[in-house]
Amino acid sequence: MKKTIFNALLFILIFSQQVALSQISISPNHTVSGNGACPDVSVTYTVDGIPQGCSIEITLKSGNVVSFVADNPNKKFTVTWSDVPQKAEVRIKAASGACISETVKEVPVMSVFGLAPTITGCPPSVVIGKSESFEMTAELLYQFKGVNDPGEVGEYQWEIVNGGAGWNITNINQNGIVNKKAQIVTDNQNGATIRVRGRSLCGKWSDWELCTISRFVKAPCPIIGAPTYVVCEDTETKAMLATVTPGLSGYTYHWT
Repeated sequence: MKKTIFNALLFILIFSQQVALSQISISPNHTVSGNGACPDVSVTYTVDGIPQGCSIEITLKSGNVVSFVADNPNKKFTVTWSDVPQKAEVRIKAASGACISETVKEVPVMSVFGLAPTITGCPPSVVIGKSESFEMTAELLYQFKGVNDPGEVGEYQWEIVNGGAGWNITNINQNGIVNKKAQIVTDNQNGATIRVRGRSLCGKWSDWELCTISRFVKAPCPIIGAPTYVVCEDTETKAMLATVTPGLSGYTYHWT
């Protein structure tokens, strides 16, 4: 009878400590607070809620790091996360005592390395001979973030490269996001490449995304005065006029 009671008490003790260990937390807790970790920044985490009398072992289960140092006696670990989009995992398990379970804590790293924004509204070409105006929008979403973090980066940078003499960009903020939109005004003849990149909440810039725009000649239409037929051996002179869309200028016409 005494042995049965002892075994029951031992089971309850072990079970209660296992539950406690499985519910331990780390601080800062990125998953709960909603603030994902920034790359290339050294952060010291504290492990809280360890059952009485338990010693622990802290290891990196998965993820890319610049450095990872565990301070098991003080229930802490210091990490510098690598600048890659990832959801890293830290394993915390019992090193001795009755605690025999383990727990894994996830840490989302808000990196934009290797990513580039998506551009909406990029025209492949615009007509030559007049100035055109159009708007483009950028979007770059985090692959990994805290539950309460914004899904999108907070700032963009637009530039005109490879041509674009006489072109102009006006940046437009939207919904608290800096320079999310770009209002483009072209000149009359040049093509250009426009590029944009995003900046994360951690201050890191993404890769550039390009929008290359060429110019094309709009065909004159209709031709006024063109006869529908000619009489055989008729030598009468016929005058014809090529009309152009209003607003176009600087065209030279070749008749053949």
